[in-house]
Amino acid sequence: MIYRDEIRAAGKRHRFNVGLNIQNIGAKMTYSSEEKRDFIPTNLKFGLGYKYEIDDHNELFIYADVNKLLVPTPPFILQSYNGGDSIDPNTNQVAIIGMNKNVSPVQGIIQSFYDAPGGFSEEIREWTPSAGFEYLYEKMFALRGGVFYEAATKGGRQYMTLGMGLKFESLTLDAAYLVPFANRHPLQNQMRFSLLFDMSSLSDE
Repeated sequence: MIYRDEIRAAGKRHRFNVGLNIQNIGAKMTYSSEEKRDFIPTNLKFGLGYKYEIDDHNELFIYADVNKLLVPTPPFILQSYNGGDSIDPNTNQVAIIGMNKNVSPVQGIIQSFYDAPGGFSEEIREWTPSAGFEYLYEKMFALRGGVFYEAATKGGRQYMTLGMGLKFESLTLDAAYLVPFANRHPLQNQMRFSLLFDMSSLSDE
């Protein structure tokens, strides 16, 4: 779902975008046995966008969004005397802190907003924010940058990205470089390139 609006102020166009998206809603999947079924990664994303036309040649875009994984947070499970998980009469694991994750996909989506064992502070850490900008000259040359932050206890992906793009007729070349905030990141010191070809330009001709 996307809402767009545009206003003019001092002879300049300002465009605002607001978007809401829920991805991957569906039944559980099994990877090993029929008895053990896992949630698919249902995700909620809310984003804001702003476009400012500096002049006839220059444009500036600013974006921000936040993501939330809509699956139950794993609870702390009661351990039995032999070191295994304690099981109740319905063969469910016994949670001592948190909530039972053996629920339906719909219940899992609802429960994901309040079931963190660490309470409200942990629920806040489950929201992952990111932001970015793009400067565009003559719709041909672009400079980009962004920041992504994930709590250390929820994956710990924390980095910024730098990039640039160049468009020539039907071809677009993009390059990006990831700068992690932590040492020994698996993606550090890597450049990424993509080459795009606009097929619609062939039909226009």
